[in-house]
Amino acid sequence: MLLFAVTVSVWLTIFTCQGYEISLLTTLLEDPGKYNVELDSGINHRSDAFKFTSHVKKLSCPFEMSSQIITHMDAHDSVILVVNLKMDPYNYGSVFSASGNTKEVLLDVWVKSGVNPAVGLRYSPINSSKIETLSFGPVSDFRLKRWNKVVLHIFRIGVFQSVVDAYVNCEKIGRKITRSVLDLFAYKKKFKPNKVEFRIAQRGYGRNVHSRYLGSMQDLRLVFKRDIDTFVDKDLCKFPFEEKNEFIRTYHRALAEPIRADYGAEPAMTELMSMIKDLRYDLTIQTAEMKYVRELVEGCELCRVTDFCSMRPCYPGVQCFNAPKSKDGFYCGNCPFGSHGDGIHCSDIDECDYHPCSVLSTCINKSPGYTCEACPSGYSGLVPSGIGIKHAARTKQVCADVNECEIDNGGCDKLVECKNTPGSFKCEPCPAGYDGDPKIECRFQQYCNSQNPKSNPCNKYARCVPLNDGKDYRCECYIGFAGDGLICGYDKDADGYPDENLDCKDKYCVKDNCPSQPNPDQKDRDGDDVGDMCDNDIDNDRIFNKERDTDGDFLGNPCDTNVDKTRWRGRHCDVCDEDDDNDSIFDALDNCPLVANKNQNDTDGSGIGDVCKGDWDGDGVPDKYDASKSNNKITFTDFRKLQNIQLDTSKGVEADPVWIVKKKGTEVKQTANSDPGIAVGNDRFGGVDFNGTMYVDAKYDDDFIGFVFSYQDSSSFYAVTWKKTEQVYWIENPFRAVGISGLQLKKVQSFSGPGHRLRNALWHSRSTPNEIELLWSDIRQAGWEAHVRYHWQLMHRPQHGLIRLKFYKGRREFADTGYIHDNTFAGGRMGLYVFSQAQVVWTDLSYRANDELPEDYDNTINIS
Repeated sequence: MLLFAVTVSVWLTIFTCQGYEISLLTTLLEDPGKYNVELDSGINHRSDAFKFTSHVKKLSCPFEMSSQIITHMDAHDSVILVVNLKMDPYNYGSVFSASGNTKEVLLDVWVKSGVNPAVGLRYSPINSSKIETLSFGPVSDFRLKRWNKVVLHIFRIGVFQSVVDAYVNCEKIGRKITRSVLDLFAYKKKFKPNKVEFRIAQRGYGRNVHSRYLGSMQDLRLVFKRDIDTFVDKDLCKFPFEEKNEFIRTYHRALAEPIRADYGAEPAMTELMSMIKDLRYDLTIQTAEMKYVRELVEGCELCRVTDFCSMRPCYPGVQCFNAPKSKDGFYCGNCPFGSHGDGIHCSDIDECDYHPCSVLSTCINKSPGYTCEACPSGYSGLVPSGIGIKHAARTKQVCADVNECEIDNGGCDKLVECKNTPGSFKCEPCPAGYDGDPKIECRFQQYCNSQNPKSNPCNKYARCVPLNDGKDYRCECYIGFAGDGLICGYDKDADGYPDENLDCKDKYCVKDNCPSQPNPDQKDRDGDDVGDMCDNDIDNDRIFNKERDTDGDFLGNPCDTNVDKTRWRGRHCDVCDEDDDNDSIFDALDNCPLVANKNQNDTDGSGIGDVCKGDWDGDGVPDKYDASKSNNKITFTDFRKLQNIQLDTSKGVEADPVWIVKKKGTEVKQTANSDPGIAVGNDRFGGVDFNGTMYVDAKYDDDFIGFVFSYQDSSSFYAVTWKKTEQVYWIENPFRAVGISGLQLKKVQSFSGPGHRLRNALWHSRSTPNEIELLWSDIRQAGWEAHVRYHWQLMHRPQHGLIRLKFYKGRREFADTGYIHDNTFAGGRMGLYVFSQAQVVWTDLSYRANDELPEDYDNTINIS
């Protein structure tokens, strides 16, 4: 009998394998302790039961099992998940789950115990980002701490649609119609064995473990190609639930009671009674098993199958034909349109391989067929879709660019131009003087606003000067350039006229008639387009200028003691002339004292003659560009005729300064590590605005840089000095000098003049009697930094004894002296200062005569 039972058991195993059954708990058979899983007694003594606690480790199905699951899920229209459960109270856990490598839930079969026990299914439908949840409950027949039989039957009823039936303890508890669960496995983009983890009694991917099932589990299986009614009624629930085990226990007791009654009192028979009891127990078990197997076999309809097509062996949608004499007993028709295969297994044709869609779009393969995504934003075109190779091969989606600028300027502000680009467009920046988003609105701002580069419409070689509170502007070309400010060209002689004609209409756009020498009046007496300054024969009389007799008294100019025949005798007396323009009207009465105008025309009655309006000194440079509008000898900033002043006459301490002038006199560089020295310009001023930028173009050394103004002589001037770090001068004769870091303004009135004492006084950070008075010192004592440009703005009004100095680091104000009152020096020359520091650069130098007080200055302040 025992041999027969074993034989039948083996046959059942083979039959079950032919019935497409996958047992999911085989992973635990070899070593449950490896996963912290415990053995438990189940309701089916033929298989092991396992107890799962909160300490269970990651429990994944092997790769081979995962491949089997995916293959059978893809090949069949239905699947049955069956399991025996004995669940702990108040637990929500996953019985069987699948998660993708993006940590998304692909499939999750769960159970819940407690007040309202339930069974359910969660899954991620195709082409949807939402998780679908199906819940069956509350289950009234769900027993805590006792075994429950749970079955989920999932089968496809159409394209992308499935039905899910739920059974608990052999009773059907509900049905749900939802999106197709099995289609998940047909779209293998999500379900690939190396990208999906199937878990038992938990959910997760990688190291993550979630939704633990707590309780015992037995016979967790996936069954394919079985009729659900036959499986539940005749296989799973042939005996009422637990009837089989109850039958075995009852039968065992009936056989064992006589033995206990007859021999229980005899100690000598105890061992024999035990052996007989064990033997009878084994016979009882085998008898019950044989009875169960016999009834199972008798009720198995698969053994009597003649209509194989009723089992739906073919691919969904493929016609089945019974063929009893064939090897399989049936054969299948052709695969559905849009797929290929043998009729049992059909796979979709990927029409996207034939590139029916535009490169700007995306082709989406479907089962069956394909569809193209809509053209991206900025393009227009059809959205084709279809089924089959022929359709895909002859279809070509075209996405044409849309010119957004044709409609309402593309939405750009009306002040800017809309430019079409492939798939999009762009709005040109807001014009000068406006800011904002050109796609929304360009808002007017101030011209020449340093915080808004767009507000500067001037040429890159010009400065922007705001007018009328920034509502208007004026462009002034830099020194060495000429033009109308919107267009600037090179002007190598810095006389305000460009070396070549410019594409603008201003008179300063006309080519210089003497580009090699400054001639702001552009005089050309003989009209030969060669300025008098460059013309060897200015009147074209074939007599060279060097033989000329200006006043026609037959005495050549070199021999004439009164060249211009003024009433002042002698050439050297011309400087004392009371009629500077020789128009016979004394300067005190002349409305244009520097420009000849005998008629004294003054059309607007302003007191300024018509001929000198806009150019007071008549030097040919408009007042708005003129460095000194009252002196025709000063037109532009120019340090090319600088004078080198040594402030320490002793030798052998350090080298003399070496000055290099560049950019037409607007940039100076000092290269030596030298004794104190000044490079003084040639022009003299009373009230003046002196601006520039200075920096140290080297990483070494830490000594003095700066500049001077109101220079009278080598013993009298104002000096702005700047030390990088604090340091004691290394020569303590005639006194110890300590230089601190930071900016200082000093008034130099040296009784001793250039020499040791003045040298040490310049280094010293405090006032030195009879040498230097300290007027202001930056309390922060911030030293200069190498390679950092510092811009300064100096205002000096000697008539009011007013000085103010500002420094900027980039666009941020670095230092401000405030208004300082000192009327010691009434004006003088500008210069640059250095003491023991090499590689110092002063650039963008600019000076301009100005006696006007600033608007924010209260001139009622008493100046002592």
